[in-house]
Formats: sequence, structure tokens, C-alpha cells
Amino acid sequence: MIWIICVFVFVAGLEKMIHLEVLDIQDNCISDSLALQSLQYLCTLREIKLKGNPLYFHTNYRQMVINCVSTLIDPFTFYLDGTSLSSRERKLLSKRPSTAYAYKESVLSQR
Repeated sequence: MIWIICVFVFVAGLEKMIHLEVLDIQDNCISDSLALQSLQYLCTLREIKLKGNPLYFHTNYRQMVINCVSTLIDPFTFYLDGTSLSSRERKLLSKRPSTAYAYKESVLSQR
């Protein structure tokens, strides 16, 4: 097994990983939800782990992350730091504008 240790300040380039299901970027240096904007392209994402990042300690942390993920994810099977979304969080996700266009553009750019 090979371990690669990286320190992330922001997450970029993920839009090309459209089939990514689990993203574990715990214990890094992500301090702003703007650093997570590329999550909107990941409609197959089932779990994201961000615990230990400065952003994790923000009062509205979960809401901030939910505002970044794709609206195409399944809110009933999605986990954020090992915890499923609450009914309030699922409702928040469903009220956001669709990210389907962003996903389509990402797929087309890979051809």
C-alpha cells in the first residue's frame, strides 16, 4: 500500500473526476467554502470527509458544504463526515438551483 500525504488549501480539478464517490480530505487547511466549489460537478459523490479542516469548525459548516455539493447527489444516501443529512439539510439541498448544467459541461469537456 502506498500512502500519499498532501496538504490541501483548496480543492481544484475535481470537476474531471465525475465518477468519484468518496472524497476524504480530512485534516487539511481548507478554511473557506469557496475552496469547495468544484464539488458541484460530482453528482455521484456519496461521502465527503472534511473533519479537521479549519472550515469544519465554522458554525454553519454543514450548510456551507451542502451549498457546494451537486444538487444531483442522492440526499438520502449522502454522508458528510460519517453522518447522513438531516431532513432540514435535505430540504436545503433540494431548494438550491440545479447543478445539472455544470455537470453536463464537465462531461462534454472530457471528450
